[in-house]
Amino acid sequence: MAEMLPGESGENEAGFARYIKRFCVGGREMKFFFATPEARDWYDPVKPYTQMEYAWVEEHLDLRGQVVLDVGTHHGHYATLLGKMGPRRLVCVDAVEQNLEIARLNLALNEIDADLVHAAITTRNGPVQFTGDTNGRVVERGVVEVSGMRLPTLAPDATVVKLDIEGEEFRVLPDQLDEMKGVHTWIIEIHPWKTRDPQALMPLLTARFDVLWVNRTAMRVEKYPIDADWSVHTTVICRR
Repeated sequence: MAEMLPGESGENEAGFARYIKRFCVGGREMKFFFATPEARDWYDPVKPYTQMEYAWVEEHLDLRGQVVLDVGTHHGHYATLLGKMGPRRLVCVDAVEQNLEIARLNLALNEIDADLVHAAITTRNGPVQFTGDTNGRVVERGVVEVSGMRLPTLAPDATVVKLDIEGEEFRVLPDQLDEMKGVHTWIIEIHPWKTRDPQALMPLLTARFDVLWVNRTAMRVEKYPIDADWSVHTTVICRR
């Protein structure tokens, strides 16, 4: 059942009424604040392939004592699951400040402590251009300027990284993967787009890790196949 946020006045400028709703992964119940129509469209209900991915993570990863990075936090949906799994430290990163404010509320709703960092993860430390939309990306000429940061600068002691950076993974991973020596698990959403070919990126990962992927067509998490169909973006899970 949806709940109104305390003090909530109802509809926003677009006629969308913000609300809080519970969702479950395995035996874990979580709350989520739906602040925008986009969040409603993405997470209510949780897409079946997303629920499958969450369930696999909840069942197979032990995050107790781990330093976990959630890069591309958006409103904190995935971060809520990761935080519920008891990491020693959770760092949530997003290039859109409004996203982080909503994520902060969602983490608080679930009594999760996290460090929130306003930055775009990219190949250099310093100002970068960003498209500005809520799931935007680093570009040569954008509409806003944000702080750029490399993963080793952000958290060199990370052990688990969830990475969802809208195509910038094609530059960040070759640039920084081997510097993040303590990371034993990468959860990476890969975005095939125009000249970005996942088949060119995957050898970098398969040479270093045991790689699974979320097969959205077959609806299972399975060993990554060499002839994978990359007509849509999906998640790979890389483990030492």
